[in-house]
Amino acid sequence: QAAANAGLIVGPALGGFLASLVGYRGSMQVAGAAVTLSTLVVWWLVREPNKVRPDEKTSLMEDFVTSVRSPLQFSLMFAVMLAWVYGSAIGPYLTLHLTKLNGNNPDWLVGIVYALPATAFVLTARAWTSLGEQWGYDRAIVIGFVGGAVGAALLTFAHNIWTFGALYFLTGVWLSAISPSISAITCTQIDESFRGRAYGIQQSAGTFGALIAPLAAAKVAAAFGISAIFMMNAVIFLGGAALFQALVSNWEKPKRQ
Repeated sequence: QAAANAGLIVGPALGGFLASLVGYRGSMQVAGAAVTLSTLVVWWLVREPNKVRPDEKTSLMEDFVTSVRSPLQFSLMFAVMLAWVYGSAIGPYLTLHLTKLNGNNPDWLVGIVYALPATAFVLTARAWTSLGEQWGYDRAIVIGFVGGAVGAALLTFAHNIWTFGALYFLTGVWLSAISPSISAITCTQIDESFRGRAYGIQQSAGTFGALIAPLAAAKVAAAFGISAIFMMNAVIFLGGAALFQALVSNWEKPKRQ
């Protein structure tokens, strides 16, 4: 996950450089070639010697029902969905918002601010994992949502790019607790034979969050302005933290799933 976020840091800068060098079409061609190359690298070099096969074949719907009926897995699906809401809600509007806040500052500053959440993840994800080992990963997720809610609420009132950048980074620090903690719980508390399917269903839940977030954000931005999207995220995170904590109380703590 840290490597993926490192790519999110380098990507915008490299994309901007390529666009200035070979144009937008050329930069998209380079990006397509990079994706093709990585696919070939995985195909040729990645080996999975110990494949875990399920005891019996199940359908997608059966796996989904199994996840929903498990308090542990359902709460993780819910957390992933909320985590994806933040970036998906503000993503379509962030460049416009940063350009407005940037004023007469250099244009490259917008790119740096854009990459700050990924930078925060790379710098702090391991620390959050260590804290999760001591305090409990479920508690780290709740802390991440509450901290993200506070940061998102403050971003609503940031009126220059420097204040926005500082708050955006701090919000990223808090939100960096969520994804590694979800992965750690999945790895340690979900049965190995179902673990791969659990990851897939979690990604589907995240995709659903990424689908509905821009639709809600569009309504909020049209009614109250782009800044209000951050307050929307804050309310969602705060309510989500409370609901996630309630779901955690139904986990079977002594047993591993």
